[in-house]
Amino acid sequence: MPSRCLFESRLMMLFPELRFSPDSQIAKYLAYLRELARLGCSLTQLPATLVVEAHQSLGSLVLPFKVIHAGVEDTAVRNGEPVSAEDEPVEARVKILFDGEDKPVYKVADGDGPVNAYDLALRKLLEERYKFLRGIRLTDFRSFKLGNGDGSAASIAVVAWFGDDDPNDPNWLVVGVSTNILKASWRVLYDAMVYKLIKEGVGFSQNTAIAAG
Repeated sequence: MPSRCLFESRLMMLFPELRFSPDSQIAKYLAYLRELARLGCSLTQLPATLVVEAHQSLGSLVLPFKVIHAGVEDTAVRNGEPVSAEDEPVEARVKILFDGEDKPVYKVADGDGPVNAYDLALRKLLEERYKFLRGIRLTDFRSFKLGNGDGSAASIAVVAWFGDDDPNDPNWLVVGVSTNILKASWRVLYDAMVYKLIKEGVGFSQNTAIAAG
């Protein structure tokens, strides 16, 4: 099982100019990965999340769009009456403003849980412009409780695995962490789409695409 040190070594091999402080997002994610390993989550690859974080830290990632809103509707109540959450799909709403446009684009999608719902809504928005995003598939995801907190104080890690039509990088994973499972789910899907954009060389201040190894 790769340790934090091994993940950090892999990250520094990809980004030798990268420097980060102990309280940075990168350092926090390296600590999360070590805890996930202790919980039995099999992580043999450098998560794509760290690649996204590294590009953001270096200022090399400049995406051609901005997320205005992303949220999930509470489907446990409908028309003022409680319903069985297990029998109801989750509705995700995502709004994005693309560079050069005056009005944001808005999409809604129903899914089996927040991860699936966010995946479908974000795809509706981005696949129209970036058709290569159709080549990635959400194949599995799991959630883990992190830290010593309990209830709302606990952090939740959502780990998602993706398949990709890219023969050089056919399988990869993304990790999202938050005290709110909906925010962790959103982070997973957002980073997955951004990682694929990175691999295709979209949204860079310098035209360099680096994939996780």
